[in-house]
Formats: sequence, structure tokens, C-alpha cells
Amino acid sequence: MDCPLGLWPKLLLSESMTQNTISAHSFENPSAGPQWVDFQTWAYLCSHHLNFSLERFLQHQRDLLQGQTLRDLVHQVSSLLPESVENLIYKIKKLPPEFKITFPGCEDYPTQMLALRDPPLFLMYLGNPIWKKHPQFLSCVGSRNPNPYSLQWLDQTLQEALPKIPFIVVSGGAVGVDQLAHQLALRNQLPTVVILPSGLDVLYPNSLESLREIILQHDGVFLTEYGPKTAMRKYHFARRNRLIAALGHLTVIVEAKIKSGTLITAREAIELGRPLLVMPANPWDRNSQGSLKLLSEGASLLRDAQDLIMYLKSETQYMLKS
Repeated sequence: MDCPLGLWPKLLLSESMTQNTISAHSFENPSAGPQWVDFQTWAYLCSHHLNFSLERFLQHQRDLLQGQTLRDLVHQVSSLLPESVENLIYKIKKLPPEFKITFPGCEDYPTQMLALRDPPLFLMYLGNPIWKKHPQFLSCVGSRNPNPYSLQWLDQTLQEALPKIPFIVVSGGAVGVDQLAHQLALRNQLPTVVILPSGLDVLYPNSLESLREIILQHDGVFLTEYGPKTAMRKYHFARRNRLIAALGHLTVIVEAKIKSGTLITAREAIELGRPLLVMPANPWDRNSQGSLKLLSEGASLLRDAQDLIMYLKSETQYMLKS
């Protein structure tokens, strides 16, 4: 199978291997031996050369690997998970067939993730990988305990904007702002992406169970970088939030405390160079002090649906040019 650069990644377990490196063989010159490349280089190759696909390589080499494709894949990501390779392989094999796993370079891996400093070495998803066919994503996050005015503002703003510029809403499924954003997408007959801080088979929060079927019926998807049977942990939220920022082409903030996961998402969006839009905030509201800080630092003020439509159109034009 042809490779543009004569280089295919082959995963090897090695004492010198770290989570940020892979071992690569040049099959045009096998005598050259293993060549180590950093993960960012591999991510660049995967994103710029469609034939540079780990999935295709492993399919092509299935016979040589003697059925160990899954084991080789899991070796690459096992250092990121607090369990043995054998346990992870066992869990993945026990998953229902509708639970999918993807890696950088695979056709169903969202390429937006490659912009991160530390792109996920694997992702699991349940539902339709809509990032393959729909190029426009709007991340929307906020407080778990928003005031009623914030919810009313979000309801009115998205309800007016989404029918005119149908971006796909991305959020974290948390109660409050996140779940309302998902529900507004569904109300407009649009898919939505829920990025989890847990495994696909351990939905968090539990209230997502009531939305699971309707999200899947609307071509939506649940996405996570955590393996099967992985329960939510507090430190998962920050890592999950970076994925929300990465998948969205722009991010909307609705109520952020000074110390909050919402603010982490905002910081990640800024670092990625994505437009950051912030709902007007009450200066007396403790839940909004993070929002005020973002606005004082130069985030864009999002007053209403007309503002959002303007930003969405601008982002669409930018994406078409690039």
C-alpha cells in the first residue's frame, strides 16, 4: 500500500517508549531500522496526508500481526490508563459493536483534535461520527447552576440562530447550561456532540440517560477519550474540557466562575486561537466573575442571536477560504 512519504507508523512496545512518541519503520528502507518521531509530527502527517492512516496500515498488515492488531493499538495508549493492557483489551472486546474506537490518522478521527498540544491517542464514540461530513461546530458551556435569566438568554439566542446557521452544538452533557444547549440543538432537529468525562458505558451525569436515545435518533454522538468501565473522576473534567474547545470552531461561554471548568474550556479555546464569545454578565453575580474576566481580557461580547449569527457567518466564510 502506497504511502506519500514512504513511512508507515508501526506500534511497538518498548522500554524507551513514552506516550508522546511512536516507533516508525520505513518499509522502503527496512535496513534503516526504527525511527522515532514525536507525536506532533505523527499528528501532522496524519492530518496532511490522507493515505497516512494507521487504520489502513493495520488492516493491510493484519496477517503479519497474527491477529494482534487490537493488542498493538492498545499498547500505544495503555500508558494513559490506570490499568493493564490485558484488562483494556478484554474490556474493548466485550463492548457492544456500536461502541467504536478510533485513532489519529483513521478516517473517523476528528482532525480538529490534532490542534491540541496533547491530542487524544484514541477516542471512543457511540453514534454517528458527524465530524466526517459536517464541518461546522459550536461549543457551548456554562454553569451547572445558572440563574434563570442565563437559561432564558441561551434559549432565545440559540433558538433564533440555529435555524439560520445550523452549526452542530458541542458540550459536556452537564446539568444546567450544557444540557440545555444539547436540548436546543435537538429541538431544531440538529445532531449534537456530548463529550464525556467517563467511559461510554458509564454515562456521567446520570441524567444523560434520559437524553441518550433522542440524541442518537437525531444522528448525535457521545465521545470520550476514556476506556470502558471508566467512571468519572474530578481530574477528568479539565481534560474533557480541552476536547470541547478543540472540536468547536468557536466557543460560547454562559456564566463562568473564576475557578470553574467553564473557564478551563475558555482558556483552551484561546490557546487554540478559536473565537471566544461571552454572554453579558451581571457584575454582582459570583457565577459570572470568570465571564467578566474573559471580557476584560478581550473575549468577544455576545449580546444576542444577531451577534451569534454574525460570528457564525464570519466563521463559515473563514472556513470556506481556508
